[in-house]
Amino acid sequence: MPTVSQRWDILSLIQHYASIDIVGKATVHGVLEYHSNCPFCPGSKDSFIMRPELGDYSHAIRSSGCGRHGDAYDFLKEYCNMSHQEALEVLGLEINGDFVPPSPSISQQDSKEDPPNKQWQETGKLLVERAARCLWSPTGKDALDYLHSRGLGDEIIKKKKLGYVPLQKDGKYYESELEDWGLDPEQVAKDKVRVPNGILIPWFEGSTLWRLALKRPDQPKGKDYGQVIGSGEGLFNVGEIQCDFPVMMVESEICAMSVEQEAGDLVSCVATGSTTRGRLSRWLAELQLASCVLQSFDEDDSGDIGSEYWMQTLKEKCQRWSPYVAKDPNDILLKKFLSDRWECSLREWVEAGIATQREYTLPFALPLQAGEPVNPLAGGEVSLLQARNRLKPWTKRDLQMLDGAFAHTKWYGPEADMKALTIQGHIESHLAPGICLNKNCPCEEVWGEWVTKQALSKKK
Repeated sequence: MPTVSQRWDILSLIQHYASIDIVGKATVHGVLEYHSNCPFCPGSKDSFIMRPELGDYSHAIRSSGCGRHGDAYDFLKEYCNMSHQEALEVLGLEINGDFVPPSPSISQQDSKEDPPNKQWQETGKLLVERAARCLWSPTGKDALDYLHSRGLGDEIIKKKKLGYVPLQKDGKYYESELEDWGLDPEQVAKDKVRVPNGILIPWFEGSTLWRLALKRPDQPKGKDYGQVIGSGEGLFNVGEIQCDFPVMMVESEICAMSVEQEAGDLVSCVATGSTTRGRLSRWLAELQLASCVLQSFDEDDSGDIGSEYWMQTLKEKCQRWSPYVAKDPNDILLKKFLSDRWECSLREWVEAGIATQREYTLPFALPLQAGEPVNPLAGGEVSLLQARNRLKPWTKRDLQMLDGAFAHTKWYGPEADMKALTIQGHIESHLAPGICLNKNCPCEEVWGEWVTKQALSKKK
């Protein structure tokens, strides 16, 4: 019997977490079915079926299907790589003895922790080398121009071994036998390995090739990104992580390369590929080496939801450092801001995030509430972030100044209470003085006036 959630029906759940296009619907035996492309296997168009009334999905009805089927719980576990508890939390279900799904075999549990087989890596590396040469040839000019248009320079493009896979002379995709990649025909749904024309982005961990991602700018959204069959659950740029050095986590490889290009001396930047990927224990161990982790998934609902996993898992080491001023870090690099009042460089945004993790020494003790007398004997070093949290409640005048500063701010995108979420919640509780991204924000002035007042009172 399918797992039933009061929060999600199977159609809305899959639409939220995967890129699918509904191409039709039909009533079969009195049950309404929705048809779309399959989120698990690229290339399908209308053979994936979802039945909201029954709460299940299937891609096993037609001969071309990959065979996957299940309910909302199965989808979250298999497609989103969620744990038992995470899946139940998303579905709004309690963990109890009435619902205990079968445990995967040991081989299934361990397989995701391992990189692709040796043969896959060797063949993949050959493809990386050929694609890299092609990118810098006349054939790859359009692809190279696209990367330049995203703000990436030649140095970072070469460093990350980006390449271009063209169409073959016969106009078809590049293809080779499954055996050439060490893949078992009994374990995969395809008869060959086919690689569409597009920008090839390899995911390396040292000399180990984990994943071959494809960016296809000429395709519509939802179909412009994919991976070569057999790719593993990698973490892009994981080799850049250093012990006791800040790490930033973003969604896309282009965002990670943008941050490394502009601020690689300040932070190591990794990409998960999506908000629900990269959750292997080996990557968690790598991230634990960092001094802090700035969780910087895209500025949207999916980014906010996906960041919760990392903040709960890494706890005090991880902080949500949302792009705020733009959709993602690459848009900051390209100066595509959500508001015409925001002005900052990508490097400045990174610096601001790192600054919120640092501890500062203050020359005086802070009162528990704004307006209380300073106790000069309290002494000691306190975190500036903790200090800001203790400056509550803000005075009516302070809030009026904040209202004035943001009176003309424009917000583009999903509806949100910008004042509550961005101004009051973030500036009051997180940002330290002097690093506010809005040059017109009076938070520094409010702080300065308060400090001056307390200093004068001490002299008296």
